[in-house]
Amino acid sequence: MESKVISLQTSKGGGGKTTGAITIAGILIKMGKRCALIDMDDDKSDLYKWAIQSELLSEHVYQFSSPHYKEFCSFISNLKDSYEYIIIDTPPRPTSISPYSHIFALKQSNLALISVFGGKMEENEYYKVRDICDMESIPYRILFSRWNESYKMNQLVKDNLKNEPKLVSSINQSIKYVEAEAYGVHILESKISMDEEQQLYGLAREIISTLEEI
Repeated sequence: MESKVISLQTSKGGGGKTTGAITIAGILIKMGKRCALIDMDDDKSDLYKWAIQSELLSEHVYQFSSPHYKEFCSFISNLKDSYEYIIIDTPPRPTSISPYSHIFALKQSNLALISVFGGKMEENEYYKVRDICDMESIPYRILFSRWNESYKMNQLVKDNLKNEPKLVSSINQSIKYVEAEAYGVHILESKISMDEEQQLYGLAREIISTLEEI
């Protein structure tokens, strides 16, 4: 099959983007898919520092940092020879080395997942990223990450975005807590409930299905 590139996008930090990238990549690998994980944030490479310690992810995580788009295209092309899926965690803002990392990733993406955590600020940031996706003609979906349906603000944001293209599945707030406690161990190797595990597998299947549809 032709390799598919998915970039996690947001224009502010703390929106669950890195949690989403790590979680999705690990689930796909657990499902037997060949999946690479790329950290493009040269100022704050939390994803790489975390994933390199994970038995599940360590052989499939990469860093990329360059201000040159042609170098990035070549890097992605080489990975496509080995992987079915490539998940990119982009920086929330321009970095010291590459101010256009999020645009580089977007241009190479088959699908952009715009991570939304909750709150009016995140809702406003979503529209900024959505407009860039539209400008570049890149398909996108909202990913509700670090989500808690019982939070009034979370539900309000979801209602406000009800007409926007989104994934039905989400990543629960509890996943973030387990991730923090089990640093260097992928979430599916930690103690989570069966319902949470099934929800995460459902998310991966939904992403695969979305890629087949677009």
